Amino acid sequence: MKQMGKGTSLPNLLFQFSSSIRSYISHPRSQKETPSASSEKMGLNLKRIRTKKAISQGDIARELGVSRGFISTIENGKTNPTLSTIAKLAKALNVSTNELLK
Repeated sequence: MKQMGKGTSLPNLLFQFSSSIRSYISHPRSQKETPSASSEKMGLNLKRIRTKKAISQGDIARELGVSRGFISTIENGKTNPTLSTIAKLAKALNVSTNELLK
């Protein structure tokens, strides 16, 4: 069989690929993708501020141009919102980003 370079024969590449797939299936989310404690804290702050101001998730979603479900996901700490999204949320709630993140 023709070699593609040192240690890169087709069977070797297929083995590496299948090993990567098995690893992904058994660990679908990497550590980097897992929402952090700070995401949970920000979500709780978002909900606290939003409910105190009597603003619905739908109101925030319309202001940001996203789904209500996305706002719910943020409030439940299940996602890491981008800095841009955090800034838009703060603006929609008329608070500083510091207030949202504290």
